[in-house]
Amino acid sequence: MFLLWKKRMQPVKSVLVFRDRTPVLTLASRHPEILSVLKGHGLISNSGDRVHFCGVVSRASDIAVFLPRSTREVNSNETKKITSMLLRAIHRYARDRDSKIHSNDEGESVLGSVRLSSIISLLDDYANYGLYSRRVSERTINSGKLDWKRTVANEIPFLGNSGPVYLNIRGNRRRFLSECEVARIHAKVIRELDRDYSWLINGGDSSVDSNLIDVQLPLGNTRAQIAYLETQMQGAFSDRDVFLFRTLIQYLETSSGYSASEHVIGVKEFHGMWEHMLHQSLHNTFPANRFLAAPVYRIDGGLYQAKNQRQRTDTVLKDPNSNLFTIVDAKYYAALGLPSSPQLSDIIKQLFYAQALKLKWPNATLGNAFVFPGGKGPIESVHMSNAEKKHINDADLLDREYPPIRCFYVEPLLLIDAFVKRKKLDDLSFQLLRIAI
Repeated sequence: MFLLWKKRMQPVKSVLVFRDRTPVLTLASRHPEILSVLKGHGLISNSGDRVHFCGVVSRASDIAVFLPRSTREVNSNETKKITSMLLRAIHRYARDRDSKIHSNDEGESVLGSVRLSSIISLLDDYANYGLYSRRVSERTINSGKLDWKRTVANEIPFLGNSGPVYLNIRGNRRRFLSECEVARIHAKVIRELDRDYSWLINGGDSSVDSNLIDVQLPLGNTRAQIAYLETQMQGAFSDRDVFLFRTLIQYLETSSGYSASEHVIGVKEFHGMWEHMLHQSLHNTFPANRFLAAPVYRIDGGLYQAKNQRQRTDTVLKDPNSNLFTIVDAKYYAALGLPSSPQLSDIIKQLFYAQALKLKWPNATLGNAFVFPGGKGPIESVHMSNAEKKHINDADLLDREYPPIRCFYVEPLLLIDAFVKRKKLDDLSFQLLRIAI
């Protein structure tokens, strides 16, 4: 049974919205404290001029959320919901990487992933089950479950017409008590999460049950609380108790290594997460990589295949009823013109993938596509031409020899929403497969 999350009595932190690749000068002039946190975690480009980060920087005074580049403008009423959605996406991405759902994912690890997992798990657990309670067994008289063995051993019977009669019946009763040290630790942690994170996870101005306000603080420091939970976990039997103890320990361990007022949760280089989310959100993905050719070296008369050097595409789509393929490369570029468009190495790689698929399926019809972040963009397709000219016309294009690469844009928030809800992007999937016709 779900508990109701009550209206928060204290104001939530203000939310500042930025985007990945924000110029450092913009933050330096307006928000130098946030820039200092980002620099401290290595979240600035090697050139030092732009932010490289998607996620959340939570401070005592405010929360800074860094959305993917090219994300649409968001209004103030959306910020909490969007921040919550981004954190949920980061949480799923971290779990997917750990379970190796998509072996092509080469993005960097998630900062604060263990902390984020424990935050979400603890808040979800509290919403479902409430404050921890300890089960105790009490001996009773004339109530609870009857205990005849103890009654016969301890009570004097009176003889009746039908046999002995006991005026007092011994029994047992089980009760659940929240007046214990584990409950105090649990309440303390939930109060902290409510203050700093619950509105992010739930996407609104909500708060936990006000009854927690009256629960006493636990004894000792964080290390003592962890030690106590570890001791109690040894005698736990229910799955929920074991899960709760383990997650509380995990949260307290990560908290002991964090600044009391600053927490960073997110991804430094978002391109890996961009590729992964797109792959998971398209219909008809096909495991083509295992069919692609791999380099072989002739050394001293012998042939040797290099390990881990097989060609690997981001995503290949295949029509289930035909040999219709589309090779999809998720590019986390601004793609607003020539300076921010895919480079020659990206283009050659895509063309080579198409050639490799043709070797396996000679009769296949192939399409090639780049997918960029953004609701829309100016680049329609990429072509190869005979030579560099000042003015190029269609006659100069080598589309027969080098089939063009079509370009698509997808709004990052749309993709994040689909990824979190485990939905597919129907329209984009259809469009991508149709370019091969």
